[in-house]
Amino acid sequence: MTIKELEFTGERYVPSLGGEIELEHMNRYHFANTFVKNKVVLDIACGEGYGSALFAKSAAKVYGVDIDEATVKHAKGKYIQPNLEFFQGSCLDIKLPDHSIDVLVSFETLEHIEEHDTYLSEIKRVLKPGGIMLISTPNTEEYNKGDYKNEFHLLELNEAEFKSLIQKYFQNTLFYNQQVSSTSFIVNTETPLGKSHFVSKSLTLKPKYLIAVGSDDSLENNPDLSVYLNQDTDLIAELHKEYQGHIQRREEEVKLMVEFFEGQLSLIKKLKSNIIAKSFYRLYKKFRS
Repeated sequence: MTIKELEFTGERYVPSLGGEIELEHMNRYHFANTFVKNKVVLDIACGEGYGSALFAKSAAKVYGVDIDEATVKHAKGKYIQPNLEFFQGSCLDIKLPDHSIDVLVSFETLEHIEEHDTYLSEIKRVLKPGGIMLISTPNTEEYNKGDYKNEFHLLELNEAEFKSLIQKYFQNTLFYNQQVSSTSFIVNTETPLGKSHFVSKSLTLKPKYLIAVGSDDSLENNPDLSVYLNQDTDLIAELHKEYQGHIQRREEEVKLMVEFFEGQLSLIKKLKSNIIAKSFYRLYKKFRS
């Protein structure tokens, strides 16, 4: 049975999309996937379900929860695994027992609600003692540029506000910055995953997204860097294509404007000719009389 893909609403990511939004979302889930092996996992605001399905490949049990009924129905039909369960629910009232979750993942949820403290309290309720939370949110200082405002976001945070909120609820925290940028790769064809040399000129820039790992137990042996690569996604080529499309649209607009003004000029010339002709006719009649 073929499951129809969800339509992109402008906010909830779907796997059929490529480009920057794919790199952002898939990198977060693959980063979180390093924490879930043999664990009981809750993916809150799971959306289409692709992340929950990724976790289910190595976790003991995965719950995917989303507030949208149609999205949950889609996930249930598309991602069928014996250790994966989807159900509808609110992040402010999670329908799971106290202290039942080893790892809770909450990507791009916080900005959609105003009750941040209520949500963090609910997270602590369902986490087992020493359980781990992974959470992300846009950095409002970098996410909103110019006149852009995401209509789906109710309360965004800057980096300092985000850190303060997370540290209020967890004894131990790790913070990560996420951004997409142009990259050059030199890869050893014999040992492509071996010893690496990494240089960046951009990690000191303000990040577009903020990520935190929180636990009341110690956080050790966690990744310092997560890079997600998709050879089918070429941002430079996509930007070039978008730029060319923008130029083509502007050229078509200019062409229409030229045609309009040429038509107006032609009309003015005709009117001018008519006025001159009528003026000469009136002078002619005057002299004849």
